[in-house]
Amino acid sequence: MEWQADEQGLQQVLQLLRDSQSPDTATQRSVQQGSFGALQKICEDSSELLDSDALNRPLNIMIPKFLQFFKHCSPKIRSHAVACVNQFIIGRAQALMDNIDTFIESLFALAADEDSEVRKNVCRALVMLLEVRIDRLIPHMHSIVEYMLQRTRDPDENVSLEACEFWLTLAEQPICKEAISGHLAQLVPVLVNGMKYSEIDIILLKGDVEEDEAVPDNEQDIKPRFHKSRTVTLRHEGGEGGEGEDSSDDDDDDDESLSDWNLRKCSAAALDVLANVFRDELLPPLLPVLKGLLFHPDWIVKESGILVLGAIAEGCMQDMVPYLPELIPHLIQSLSDKKALVRSISCWTLSRYAFWVVSQPADSYLKPLMTELLRRILDSNKRVQEAACSAFATLEEEACTELVPYLSFILDTLVFAFSKYQHKNLLILYDAIGTLADSVGHHLNQPEYIQKLMPPLIQKWNELKDEDKDLFPLLECLSSVATALQSGFLPYCEPVYQRCVTLVQKNLAQAMMYNQQPDQYEAPDKDFMIVALDLLSGLAEGLGSHVDQLVARSNIMTLLFQCMQDTMPEVRQSSFALLGDLTKACFVHVKPCIAEFMPVLGLNLNPEFISVCNNATWAIGEIAIQMGTEMQPFMALVLSNLVDIINRPNTPKTLLENTAITIGRLGYVCPQEVAPILPQFIQPLCTSLRNIRDNEEKDSAFRGICVMIGANPGGVVQDFIFFCDAVASWVNPKDDLRDMFYKVGLVYMFNLIVGTGALTMPKAFATAGWVVSVSLVTFLAFMSFMTTTFVIEAMAAANAQLRWKRREQEEIHDNDSSSDYSDDDVIIRGRSDSIETRPILSVQRATSADHFDIVERVEMGQMASMFFNKVGVNMFYICLIVYLYGDLAIYAAAVPVSLMEVSCGNHSCSAGSVKYNDTESCWGPLRRKDAYRVFLALFTLLLGPFTFFNAQKTKYLQIITSVMRWIAFTMMIILALIRIGKGHGEGRPPVAQISGVPNLFGVCVYSFMCQHSLPSLVTPISNKQRMSTLVVIDYILILCFYALLSLTAIFCFDSSLLRDMYTLNFTDNCDVLGIPFLRYFLGLFPVFTISTNFPIIAVTLRNNWKALFHRDGGTYPWVVDRIVFPLITLIPPVIVAFCTHDLESLVGITGAYAGTGIQYIIPAFLVYLSRRHLEPVFGQDVVNKHRPGVQAQFIRRFIDTFQMFSVN
Repeated sequence: MEWQADEQGLQQVLQLLRDSQSPDTATQRSVQQGSFGALQKICEDSSELLDSDALNRPLNIMIPKFLQFFKHCSPKIRSHAVACVNQFIIGRAQALMDNIDTFIESLFALAADEDSEVRKNVCRALVMLLEVRIDRLIPHMHSIVEYMLQRTRDPDENVSLEACEFWLTLAEQPICKEAISGHLAQLVPVLVNGMKYSEIDIILLKGDVEEDEAVPDNEQDIKPRFHKSRTVTLRHEGGEGGEGEDSSDDDDDDDESLSDWNLRKCSAAALDVLANVFRDELLPPLLPVLKGLLFHPDWIVKESGILVLGAIAEGCMQDMVPYLPELIPHLIQSLSDKKALVRSISCWTLSRYAFWVVSQPADSYLKPLMTELLRRILDSNKRVQEAACSAFATLEEEACTELVPYLSFILDTLVFAFSKYQHKNLLILYDAIGTLADSVGHHLNQPEYIQKLMPPLIQKWNELKDEDKDLFPLLECLSSVATALQSGFLPYCEPVYQRCVTLVQKNLAQAMMYNQQPDQYEAPDKDFMIVALDLLSGLAEGLGSHVDQLVARSNIMTLLFQCMQDTMPEVRQSSFALLGDLTKACFVHVKPCIAEFMPVLGLNLNPEFISVCNNATWAIGEIAIQMGTEMQPFMALVLSNLVDIINRPNTPKTLLENTAITIGRLGYVCPQEVAPILPQFIQPLCTSLRNIRDNEEKDSAFRGICVMIGANPGGVVQDFIFFCDAVASWVNPKDDLRDMFYKVGLVYMFNLIVGTGALTMPKAFATAGWVVSVSLVTFLAFMSFMTTTFVIEAMAAANAQLRWKRREQEEIHDNDSSSDYSDDDVIIRGRSDSIETRPILSVQRATSADHFDIVERVEMGQMASMFFNKVGVNMFYICLIVYLYGDLAIYAAAVPVSLMEVSCGNHSCSAGSVKYNDTESCWGPLRRKDAYRVFLALFTLLLGPFTFFNAQKTKYLQIITSVMRWIAFTMMIILALIRIGKGHGEGRPPVAQISGVPNLFGVCVYSFMCQHSLPSLVTPISNKQRMSTLVVIDYILILCFYALLSLTAIFCFDSSLLRDMYTLNFTDNCDVLGIPFLRYFLGLFPVFTISTNFPIIAVTLRNNWKALFHRDGGTYPWVVDRIVFPLITLIPPVIVAFCTHDLESLVGITGAYAGTGIQYIIPAFLVYLSRRHLEPVFGQDVVNKHRPGVQAQFIRRFIDTFQMFSVN
């Protein structure tokens, strides 16, 4: 009866099942089996349809009916019933989910069924349920694991294969370790036993045939090869350039003639994944078994042991290291085994340990392995040839330039293989040669090597027709060879180049004809075009400017424009790679086409096609470098897309790195277009660039960043630490780039020190006298510089102590586990993170010869905890808290004062600069003092709530106010100079007035404060040798700035009329500034600046209160944490501001007392105690390289005396 795809047809089958249930006769069972056979086909082909409304969801009837047949007396019926239900597990059919518990119970009832098909389907069901409804299996997991152990040993290989899948699936589940831990001792031998070749396997593999090199390959046995388009990658910290999507096939341990999934492959895969889950825990039950296998006289058993050793390589590598000095020579010896299958699997397993082999002395393992693998490449067995070629390619990737001394021997072997190999292995040989070229690079460009390698390659090139797919691996090989040989490829380049252009042209022509008349022409195989484009890229990269004449004599630019618009992403991907390479090699031919190319590139900045987007991004960067300022008209086409990409979550590393490089390059050539949006991308830009190795692309990107920071300094303020971290990733930047880094650092430190305190300095200068003021501020600048060096020395000492403690812990750990590791373990650990491949900060932490390298950021509070006693630590926090209270009081007073002066001032300018009394009227009956308190209340209500939260992220406000601050400072200096230059200056300041010195001292201390922020600035700098020079230059510039600001102020304005906040002198004096908008801007400038800083300082103070009372961790009650601490943070400074708004006094007191403690006393004690603390550890002979020239003890005593005198 033919089933129809509708409800009526389905009902016909179901009716047959109902009608045939009794009596139980052979005829009825035959009908049932036929009906179930049909139903199983229906379920396989139409599982979604059966659970749809189109047929009124017949599955609601079918699932319960199927479950009834689980108990049928006929094993075939039971098997069909389970198989039918299995079709709906992965899809989570609702009818099955409604009956899931009944289904699982029914499966358990069939667990020990005598029929192998039933057992197979039960195992399959449990494997799928593990993925879909593991929650229902967890209560029974112990019993399920034991059952699967039993079934994995089932005499029927189909059942054991299904059961073995269970371990693969379970390994992906979070409960794997918990579920299997108690059964490892039983499971490991079962899996190992399943890894032996069966008799059928050996027959299919022709395992008894040892020599078959002369037997031609069966063309049907050769898998079709597909070319993978080129993706442009950068060399970064991991030492690899890929995105992780180009996974190789080196895990294929068996010959492709066993293409079906079998028990051996499944067992090996299961052991592999379990090794990654259990790692060292897997070895105790495995090693005794493994030892018996590896040295077993039966070659089948020995072969399985070698496979086991290869399967656990990835997961257990670190813990296998002590055994490898014995195992690797045994495996190398096995390469000469008389059985071809043993030689073959030995090649594969050795490739899995190539990383360790390369990390050892070359004569010990690399040279013997390389020699034996090259012999196996010329083996008389084709399977061994293939395995040896693949293994040698893996070894090439790991060894890289370490193979250079052996290149002649290697090339002799590979070239000889050309005459020896049959069709299939010849294709693999191309891969080995291409990998060799990629690994040794320009070292291959020697006349001797070229003469050996090129003739056989060119001969094969000439033998193949344009439509032969064997061109794919040969073109890939030639692309790598051309890149490596560089100018050495010139004698062979012209015919290769012309043929590639012809392949592209033919493919495009065929595509055009197919699009116009699809009925008459076949669609072209675009792989030919892709591989030709990639070889052209290789030629351009390798030949450089030598490719110019070839491009000039061809129409490649026209063809390239067509390829860039192809509908196939892989074609566009290779096209953009070629465009970038041609841009580097011969931009003169690319430039006329830029206007056509750029819109296409912009359209392909779509991260949904990662590789296409990656290559387009890279090409844009190369074009930008060549175009320079002429890139400006095309910025709108690409910039916004690039910024979106770099901020996009889960973007692959390679795309992020290329995007970062390109944005940096665009900023380098067109800073005016890119710098304004610097805050939008600076953080991810720096994070991406820090992992790239030193090269020209990274160099140009960092130059771009420096130029953009120069154009928009405020754009990097909040993310400057990320810029410093990225700078620290450089190993050896060029001298002029290094100078750019220092200039940026100088600007940032200048910006860090110069703040609102500078606005109170002019009045302090006026009250102390200009000669005394200049002398004192110069002296205090020197003292601040000295204590800055003290903080840096203390940071170095703290790093040394942390490093020493870490080393002691490692030694304790090593002593506790010395029996677990050999000398080789130490070697492999050192090799695994080489200087060349690790981030610069990690390199310094792990391998620096100097204890005092500053590589970890240690804040002042942490240094106090390390070097001070308990009282000292408490005093540090109290001093910092008092300073922060003073900061908040200054801020809380400065904003209302500015608002009061602007609101209540003389807006007609008729009176010039006048000092008002607080009791004078502001608005009607409201006095100025009342207006001040109203503004203070509003300020507290608006900004006070931030203290109760962690709302510190005022990034863009900080940037805006930073720019405003420098505009205001510059305006005030220029306006004062103009007025003085015109002879209208009113200031007649005294030369000296001792009574004003104490207040000037406090103001200067406050204005030079930066010591508490130094750890964030200093730590990321990679080369700290010039750090002292940077600090000296900064302090000189800041001193000059303060002197210029204050001296122009006191000579421009009458000293008696100078305001506490210098900006207020410009708000109502039209003689100085006649533009109302600018007067209001200067008057309100402190309001914007201080308002953005107040929440940050308040939250910092709140957190320091918490640290003072509870530094050892733990949590506070909610009321204390969320109410008490914020209130004790906010209320005192508001009360102080309510009582007084004398900003000069507030700044002077804060600086003279708490500021002196933070800027002078704490740094001096830190450096003094750190020296005493580390002397017993390192001895007197070890000198901190960051130690200043003046002895800290003398300076400390001098500072203490000076501070006491100043306060008194």
